[in-house]
Amino acid sequence: MAEKMKPIYSNYLTELKPIIWYGEVLYTRYRQLSSILKERLGEEYAYFLAEPSISTEAMQGKAKALWFSDYVHNAKPFSALSDRQQQKVGVRLKQIIEQVTWLAKKLQTEENIQSKQMGELLQLALEIPAMDYIYVEDDKICLVCWGFTSDKAQKNNFKLTKYIESLMPPPTPPTPPPPPPPAPPTEKDPAAEEPPKVSPAEPPPPVAAVKKEKKKRKFPWWWILLLLLLILLLALFITKRFSLLPLLPGQPGLAPIDSSKIIPRPDDPLKRQIVSNRLTVVLAAGSDLRQFARDFKKKYPENAVKFVGHDPELHLLQVEIPANQQEQWKKRFEEFPLVKYVLYDTLLTTEYIPNDPGFKDTDVKKFWGLLAVHVFGAWDVTRGNPGIVIAVIDSGFDLRHPELTGKSFKPWNIIAKTPGISGASAIMLHGTHVAATAAGVSDNGQGTGGICPHAMIMPVRIGDDNGNISTTSIYEAILYAARNGAHVANLSIGTNLGLDLSKLSPEQKESLMQLVYKLTQKEAQFWDEIYRYAAGKGLIIVQAAGNMNFFSDIDPMKRSPYTIIVAATDESGKKAGFSNYGSKTTLSAPGNNIYGPVPGGTYNYLSGTSMAAPIVAGGIALLKSVNPNLTFNQIVAVLKETGAPVIDPTGTAPVGPLIQLDLAVRKIEESPLSQPCPCQDQIDELRREIEALKGKSTGTAPEVSRPMVIPKEKPRDFKFAAGRWKSSHDLYNQRTMERIQLYFDISYNGNGKLTLVEENGSTCTAGIALAFEPNTLVIRQDQPAQCDKNREYMPYHFVCRSRDNGVAVCTATPKTGTGKTSAYFYLVKEE
Repeated sequence: MAEKMKPIYSNYLTELKPIIWYGEVLYTRYRQLSSILKERLGEEYAYFLAEPSISTEAMQGKAKALWFSDYVHNAKPFSALSDRQQQKVGVRLKQIIEQVTWLAKKLQTEENIQSKQMGELLQLALEIPAMDYIYVEDDKICLVCWGFTSDKAQKNNFKLTKYIESLMPPPTPPTPPPPPPPAPPTEKDPAAEEPPKVSPAEPPPPVAAVKKEKKKRKFPWWWILLLLLLILLLALFITKRFSLLPLLPGQPGLAPIDSSKIIPRPDDPLKRQIVSNRLTVVLAAGSDLRQFARDFKKKYPENAVKFVGHDPELHLLQVEIPANQQEQWKKRFEEFPLVKYVLYDTLLTTEYIPNDPGFKDTDVKKFWGLLAVHVFGAWDVTRGNPGIVIAVIDSGFDLRHPELTGKSFKPWNIIAKTPGISGASAIMLHGTHVAATAAGVSDNGQGTGGICPHAMIMPVRIGDDNGNISTTSIYEAILYAARNGAHVANLSIGTNLGLDLSKLSPEQKESLMQLVYKLTQKEAQFWDEIYRYAAGKGLIIVQAAGNMNFFSDIDPMKRSPYTIIVAATDESGKKAGFSNYGSKTTLSAPGNNIYGPVPGGTYNYLSGTSMAAPIVAGGIALLKSVNPNLTFNQIVAVLKETGAPVIDPTGTAPVGPLIQLDLAVRKIEESPLSQPCPCQDQIDELRREIEALKGKSTGTAPEVSRPMVIPKEKPRDFKFAAGRWKSSHDLYNQRTMERIQLYFDISYNGNGKLTLVEENGSTCTAGIALAFEPNTLVIRQDQPAQCDKNREYMPYHFVCRSRDNGVAVCTATPKTGTGKTSAYFYLVKEE
């Protein structure tokens, strides 16, 4: 039987408080700290920190916390040593601390994110509440209660490093050298001669004339008083004349909202909520924010307006105005030529559908979402890389949950401006589930694990204590993620009105979209600028499409080509009934009944596109782990090309393909995409700008798509299909991964032409012939599509089958029949 090791120290923690590092209890990182000390400094240093064993009862003061060591067995506390022994131990302790401090600083300079974290943790671990927590045995030293502090230690500002310095004997000052002997007198030296003797009867010799001292002039202090008085009068004059001269906050950043000022926007047909006393003003590039604020105050010197936040890189000012006067002040700001946008601070919500907290459906497979995207096959290649960081921008997080322990990197609370990101359970529910879905811990015997379990999470809290999420808090969160090293950002947030817009007629839908596009044009343009800035920093943003069963781009934050919009599927592989859809959706992922962690160490099912987005974000982190140089366009192309078609039961709500991570990861591993040329980023940027400008030119929404409808009975001719049709989704060149748009020009007699338009504008054409089968239209391309003398695309057969409402859903299969179906799309009429 193995001997049970005895603790070297045990005690209640009633007077001690654990040190919190970015929302995480420090002592839980013992294994990593011990490992890196051993690896970098040697065996002795690995045992410098005793191993903690602290139960939940111990943290509550109901049991003792324990510290163990294989290094010392009969150690004494430092205070039990004699003064001489303390000095001797102090010398050795000082050497150890210097070595560990050196290592901590070195780690913080390394590029690896995990190394930087270890450096910060080592620095904190060197502090203990008092000297009694140093245990000594012969020349062996170890610390207990590291990672803790106390009220007494904080009050006395106790620092281990400073105390050790006080133990060191003061250096002995060097003995000054003896003064040099006086030089021997010379014959001609009058100073060496004996002074003449003076008779006492003789009168004293006359006193030599002494130079008269200059009389010190008195400084006229009344001049200083007069000068101070003049300065005071000048200050009073300036204060009175320019009492409203604006001063921006000293540090860039945005201010939290006042939840008592939330109202429905009066002119919004969707009645989105806004903050009635806030405006966001965006200036032209190169503008001086402070000068603009002065100019504005000069024209409008009322005390009512305050500049409460700013961001120089975005040329953004956050303005507080009198409540319910937003339209009046919006017009005043728009008078200035430098102003590009004046935006309302809109309230958004998390994109999930709350279930009953007690919901337990034994028929739902806990792992169905993981199986649907084939992540287990991807894990045969990689489970991620700790150097890849996924920023999860959400309402709040429970980092103490087992699925998130040790996973956080640079957490931040946008509202409080602190690393504290926890809150009430309701605030933490959504963010905890989303973060763990993307990158939760695996192999811990609990839950399900995240899609990319070895990646790190940057949790960014944007919800206030009431759960309110404003657009300005999201702006700042995206900037924080982009500026602090995140590679992927998940935004499971958007406009969720609780309205059933899906029951509107096609004409009503089109009318509503046109109205909303016009109203939110400036808002969408600024979102595009935010995303473009983040893309320039290398951040890939993934967004939930929304849960209104409507077009995803009704939300102005979801129209940009710089982000990936994710729809949700259900267990049968179909579009989830709640999921938004449309041509702006990029990809799909499981979003119905997704099992995952919730606050308090438990697990539950949640549904919504909120759950689908982090599955894609985690998938992108897996791809980045295989090849960190992948660009935004390359990632989208690979996930689309390897994705599976998603069935829409109605035939009128198209969404992007369902990601298949095993195929995507293996495609990157087996055929690594070449490193893009230096100009590739600029080319990608121009392409996205062209796409973004399509909606800016008119400020109106694109028409609601009109898909082809196949007759129930065999028609006499192909009149129903005559005209020009475009594929609702792009295809991809399997060699270059460039997008290809398909156009079908069909005549009444069933013949026509297929045109493939490549990204660079090149076209390739082939003849086509149509055939009709029950509920099915077959488009045959029997010859390759010719591009030029040296290039062609292999022939395909396109099979379009009607759904219940007759809408044609098409697939593309190589004519040879040896390849898999490589596309899934609708045919949309080109007017």
